[in-house]
Amino acid sequence: MVLRCRAANALWNRLLLAPLACRSPDIMSFVEQAAHQLEFKRKWNVSFAACDITLWHARNDRAFNSCSWTDSSIRFHAADMILLWCNRTTKQQDKDDLRVWGNLIAG
Repeated sequence: MVLRCRAANALWNRLLLAPLACRSPDIMSFVEQAAHQLEFKRKWNVSFAACDITLWHARNDRAFNSCSWTDSSIRFHAADMILLWCNRTTKQQDKDDLRVWGNLIAG
């Protein structure tokens, strides 16, 4: 679900990682290969966590409430989560890096 579904494509397409997600055998392989493939690497782990949690929320909403999230709502939810974490960090470089990720995902 985290790598290959409509909701995941909404996120991985924005980050230009959809082909990698399709060919990765598992999540660990995807995360490691994405870290090498991405031009902007700082805070990739936080960005991935935000995407993963967002996909979990979208899946639970669909499974338990019969609500299907749009691609834009998935992207904005992940970006909002990153920006929330941005407000919790104290280092300016971390804030700047997280804002880059939030903007990349939100579009």
